[in-house]
Amino acid sequence: MQNKINKFFTKYEFILPIIIFIFFLGVSLPGVQWGAPALWNPDELVWRVSSALRGELIFDETEPDWNYPSLPKYVMYAIGWLVFKAGFSEFAFIVSARVFSAVLGALSGVLIYYLARHINLNKRFSFLAGIFYVVSGIVAENARYAHNDLYLQLFAILCVFFAIKYQRTEKITWLYYSFFSVGLAASSKYTGGSLILLPVCVFIFLQWHEIRAGWVYVIKTLFLGGLISFLGYSLGTPKAFLSPIYYFSSVIPALRNYPQYGFNSGSPIGLIGQWAVFEDAVGIFSYWLFIVSFAWVLTRFVLWKLLPTQQKLANTQLTGVLLLAIIIFDLPFLISINYIPRYFIPFIPFLTILAALFISEVFQFMRRNNFRFANFFISLVLGIGIFYSVLRLVSIFFVVYE
Repeated sequence: MQNKINKFFTKYEFILPIIIFIFFLGVSLPGVQWGAPALWNPDELVWRVSSALRGELIFDETEPDWNYPSLPKYVMYAIGWLVFKAGFSEFAFIVSARVFSAVLGALSGVLIYYLARHINLNKRFSFLAGIFYVVSGIVAENARYAHNDLYLQLFAILCVFFAIKYQRTEKITWLYYSFFSVGLAASSKYTGGSLILLPVCVFIFLQWHEIRAGWVYVIKTLFLGGLISFLGYSLGTPKAFLSPIYYFSSVIPALRNYPQYGFNSGSPIGLIGQWAVFEDAVGIFSYWLFIVSFAWVLTRFVLWKLLPTQQKLANTQLTGVLLLAIIIFDLPFLISINYIPRYFIPFIPFLTILAALFISEVFQFMRRNNFRFANFFISLVLGIGIFYSVLRLVSIFFVVYE
C-alpha cells in the first residue's frame, strides 16, 4: 500500500503543494468577510486605499503618515479599481483585498514545499513542512486581513529560494534575483530591507577564497546587487525613484519611530519578552518544535564549520541560509519592545522547513538503529501535536468570529 502511494506521488508530485494551497485557504478564508465594511486594525492599508478611491485623500501622497511602503497599496488599489468599476460596493472591495492576502499566504505554502525540496528533503517531509506552516496558526489567522505581512513573507521566501539556487548552481543570475526580491520585500514592509544581508553574506561566503584576488569583481557584484534591490523597491514604491530626496526625507523619521512604539508600555526588550509572545502566536506544540529544531540545526551547522570531521547534515551549507534568514529577521526584535504576534510571520516558513528537517533526521536515526517502536511513538506525538494545533486554529476562529 505504501509503495503504491509513493509511486502515485512520485508521478503526480504537483498534487502535494496543491493540497497545501487548498488546506491553507480552507482554514484562512472562513470568516474573511467578518466586520466588513468596518475594518480591523490590520486592514489599515485598505482604509488608505479606499479613501483614495473615494477621493478623500490623494493616493500614496496625502496619507496621515509614512509608515507603509507602497507595493501592497498599489496591489490593493488595482483590486479596488476593478471592484468599483464592476459596480460592486466597498464591502466587496474589502473582502477581495482580504482574499488576495489569503491567496498570497497559500502561495507561500507552495513555495515552502519547493524550498524544502531544494535542500534535498524528500516529498514526505517537504509536505510536512507545508503542514507545519498551516497549523502553526499565526499566518493563517492573519491571512484574512488586507495587510502587508503576507506580501513581505512571500518575497522573503523568494529571496531565500533564489539565494539557495545560487548556492547550488553558482550562477550569478540567481543571486541578482535574490537581490531583486529583497527590494520587493522592503517595498512591502520596511523590515524586509534587512534581508539585503542575506544575498550579500551568501555571495561573500561562496567567494571567500577569491576575495583577495578578485576584490574588484566582488565589489562590482555587490554594488550591482544593491542597485537591483533599489530597482525592486522602486518598482513597488515608484516615489523612491521619482522623488528620492522628498521621499526618503519623509520615510527616515518614520523608521526612527518604529522601535519606539509602546516605549512606555513596560514591555521588556525582545531578547526577554519575545518568547512568550511567539509561543502565544503559534501554540505550545509549534513553539517547542520550532525552538528545538532551530537549536539542533544551528548546532549541527556550527559543528560542521568548526569540526571538518563532523558528520555533515544533508546540504548543511544550504540550511545556513535558512538560519541566517531567521537571525536577520530576529535581530531588530532583540532590542525592540514592539513585537506583536503577526510580526513573527516572516519567521514561520523557514522554521517549518527546519522542523521538517529535524523530524527527517530523527526518523533516519531511528531507522539506522532499528528503533521501530520509537518511530511509532514519534509519529504518534506528531499526529497528536498537529491535531492539537488544528483544534487550536479552529478555536481561535470561533472565538474571533463568534
